[in-house]
Amino acid sequence: MPATAIQIPTSDGRVLAGTLYTPSLAPAPYGNEHKLPALVLAPTFTAIQGMGLQNWASHFTHHLWMAVVTFDARGFGASQGPGFVTHEALPTAQVADIQDAITYAAAHPLIDPSKIALWGSGLSGGHVLHVAAIDKRIRAVISQAPLVNGWETISRRVRYDHLPDLEVRFAADRLNRCTAVLGGADATALPSPAMVPVVTDPAGPAKDELCALPGADSFAHFGRFVNPITAEGTAVWANEVTLRSLEAIRGYMPATLVDKISPTPLLMVLAREDRVCPADLALATYEKALQPKEVRFVAGGHYSVYGGEQLEGNVEGQIAWLRTVFGL
Repeated sequence: MPATAIQIPTSDGRVLAGTLYTPSLAPAPYGNEHKLPALVLAPTFTAIQGMGLQNWASHFTHHLWMAVVTFDARGFGASQGPGFVTHEALPTAQVADIQDAITYAAAHPLIDPSKIALWGSGLSGGHVLHVAAIDKRIRAVISQAPLVNGWETISRRVRYDHLPDLEVRFAADRLNRCTAVLGGADATALPSPAMVPVVTDPAGPAKDELCALPGADSFAHFGRFVNPITAEGTAVWANEVTLRSLEAIRGYMPATLVDKISPTPLLMVLAREDRVCPADLALATYEKALQPKEVRFVAGGHYSVYGGEQLEGNVEGQIAWLRTVFGL
């Protein structure tokens, strides 16, 4: 699987670090002077490329005559630096960055701009629904275990006794940022934003602290990365995200646009016992989508779509669906 480091320019003048993967299969004729269809893989909540996207890219490029584009979301991994707030996951900014990754793919000389698909999971599963509704450059979209209703998801996931304090902390964080600006601070002197852990050990000393993804299932998935790790030799993941990210995600409702995705083909993959991005909310959203659409289910909770016994069948199903959509 040939892989090339790339830089994706954003519409607000920044640069995202990414990777372009090309097929392992021998060249085969495919229209437009043999240019490749492409799949843009959008990173999920706080994750960086080396935490699994490279494995999905390997599956797709090994079995399909298709290029794959991955990238680190702004403020995460190798997409950090001046102009980015470190470890901040704002849906509006991430949606715009996905669209910029689509633009990069469409402009690449190896890629057929009329044959670009989009893939996302978890938070980015919601992003790709949003993008597919508003950006008709997309030929197909795969949304895996998506967050579709931020308000309901946050309300279910955050402990009831944390909710009143959450409102206080949201307000204090906003006031802290604004007060610094009113006091004459420039962008380089602004106070550090309030942060929360992505996960905490439910059996550890921080078990009662607020975190973005509470629960044993989330800690089991991210626990191997809790100590900052280096992925692919360049990018580091840390167990933190800005408090503002939770406030922004709470107001994020990609479900409201799902009926605008048609006529773009939609595949939604749901984990039957998903409580991180609740399966009942995702299924209700799927029901509102128009044809052409397809839903597939995997057993288990949210993280079953990423590994374990369900992974092989999940990957094979997505490959078969893409093969049908693109006639590969």
